[in-house]
Amino acid sequence: MTLLSVAVCRVDVDGCVVLCQETDTSNLWFGKSTMKQLCTFTVRETALRIETSCRLSYKYKNNTCHAYKYPNGLVICAISDDEYNENAAYRLLTEINNDFNLCIKPIEWKSASDF
Repeated sequence: MTLLSVAVCRVDVDGCVVLCQETDTSNLWFGKSTMKQLCTFTVRETALRIETSCRLSYKYKNNTCHAYKYPNGLVICAISDDEYNENAAYRLLTEINNDFNLCIKPIEWKSASDF
């Protein structure tokens, strides 16, 4: 069970803005920047396509993307290997959303640009 990347995004009329993202490339010998770019691309595409208040899990390039779009416009995405438990992923997304909203006020993240 490996968690590769976690991201918090905002979706609005201008598209998807990645507010923060962390990608673990410690197990890769080469292609680290390519993996980060792939994760960012996957997060952006997922955030633009998911419906509000909807869970989404799908396989992409031998990984699984788990996402949830909250009514306030935030989308939290986690990219993991295929062995990562889906329920654990959604609990993680909920915790990240709660922590993010406690630490950063909506007025700040609604006007923020890409990380």
